[in-house]
Amino acid sequence: MESALINSNCHSYQLQLLNLFILMYADDTVLFTEDANDLQNMLDCLQTYSDKWNLTVNINKTKIVVFRKSKRLTPTEHWTFQGKDIDVVHTFCYLGLVFNYNGRFTVAHNTLASQGRKAYYLLKSRIKNYMLNAETKLSLFDTYVSCILNYCCEVWGHHPAPKIEAVHLLFLKGLLNVKKTVNSSMVYFETGRYSLHVQRKIMIMKYWLKLLKTNNCILKSCYVALLELNIKKPNCKLNWVYEIKDDLCRHGFNYVWIAQNVNNEKHFLELYTQRLHDIFIQDLHSSFNNSSKCQIYKYLANYFELQYYLTKSLNSKTKQILSKYRMQAHSLHIESGRYNAVPRGERICTVCNNNDIEDEMHFILLCPAYVELRMRFLKKYYYKHPSVFKLIELFSYKNIKTLRNLGKYSVHATDQRNNLMNL
Repeated sequence: MESALINSNCHSYQLQLLNLFILMYADDTVLFTEDANDLQNMLDCLQTYSDKWNLTVNINKTKIVVFRKSKRLTPTEHWTFQGKDIDVVHTFCYLGLVFNYNGRFTVAHNTLASQGRKAYYLLKSRIKNYMLNAETKLSLFDTYVSCILNYCCEVWGHHPAPKIEAVHLLFLKGLLNVKKTVNSSMVYFETGRYSLHVQRKIMIMKYWLKLLKTNNCILKSCYVALLELNIKKPNCKLNWVYEIKDDLCRHGFNYVWIAQNVNNEKHFLELYTQRLHDIFIQDLHSSFNNSSKCQIYKYLANYFELQYYLTKSLNSKTKQILSKYRMQAHSLHIESGRYNAVPRGERICTVCNNNDIEDEMHFILLCPAYVELRMRFLKKYYYKHPSVFKLIELFSYKNIKTLRNLGKYSVHATDQRNNLMNL
């Protein structure tokens, strides 16, 4: 087929020392050219070749994509095969990745997010009857869902892709059994998870290092061509090489880009990964300080890891209630009043006469309606002379019995509160 196209004088695309006009993988064939008339010539040649060797081309699966900024076609942009018109489409899925006519990957992000969401719900239905711990669930997500969400990310992974990250957060919030409106920064910190964007950047950097060591292949020729384009047009942001350069320079590795080489690849990747992780964690702490919903949690955020209570053999209801009160995902008036536009000073506890704001401190250590439960489940140290410091200490305590009792207190007190409010 390649020889037939060459003999028909098809115009090729010059890429460094390579002349390209066809890509073949399994039973998929891609023809490409920069001239509309030449594309018809290629199709005619393909028809002749197919007839000669009794091959069949599936016209229904054959599509044409014109890559340009505008969707509009000119009157001459019309192609046929065996006398039948070939559909001109705006997007096409090639080897699992959707390519859009404008060269952007927004449609690809949406498609991967949709596929990843389906995989997540399938995984969720399969494991719902198993008593799996948090570490196992996280591992299963990385194995069966993340690989779909990050598919081919070496090509498009510089983009944050918020719809893809939304699937990741959906899983994490489901793991914690908290509502979807919970501050995402708290969810990342509570589970000790970095965003998928951070993971993709590391994968891209590994791919770039591999590409630097590769010689005499189409990919290396593409890289060199983009590198030369970046030198000629340094402000061309729609460029994979520009993104690599920008990422290295912003993280303090400009010398690596200039050298186009790394002496100790393992050491460099460790430094690069650590820097990405440190910046991500710093951004989380900054988010805590700037959010009114993280007034308690910013004091709990000491160690970026899967939090202690999530790793221990506590029942699911205890873990759920602890997650809700740690991250302000509860129904106390301090939180519910926020959505009802009630001024903070008017979010008063309705089950006692103290006229105090019903926040976590009041509910767990102060409210007289729960004195008996408090004496039954909590140590006297915490409620005798209550303070915010003691509340934070209680939430952070690494003792299974104390956390289990705190969970029992929260469950019983919540039930009692609901009963009192329904009277």
